[in-house]
Amino acid sequence: MNKSRFLAVALLVLFFGAQAAWGAEEVDEREYKFMQGVINARGPGSVVLNETVRVNLTRDTKFFDSSRRKSTPEAMLRHKWLYVEGVKKPDGSITADEVYYLPGYVSRKEKSKYGFMQLP
Repeated sequence: MNKSRFLAVALLVLFFGAQAAWGAEEVDEREYKFMQGVINARGPGSVVLNETVRVNLTRDTKFFDSSRRKSTPEAMLRHKWLYVEGVKKPDGSITADEVYYLPGYVSRKEKSKYGFMQLP
């Protein structure tokens, strides 16, 4: 009887351990997006890029200029182009982890000037 209890407990531990690991994998498999775009609208806590993509800004969002120097959210008022890295949400919006202020559109040929850019 002790062996069967031990076996049952061991199976439960394995089952719940696998569930926890599976749940952790789901969190790690979030879709991470990289994009640049022109700012079309600004609102409290978000901006709209390229007329269609809402980018959510949180207190954890980090801001940088095009030379990778730390910047502030207020500097966004002086810029029209952004490069954003963040997690894509089910509604299609992106919660930005990092925002870089760009001097303008950056082509594929020019992106090597900006080491942070990871465009496809």
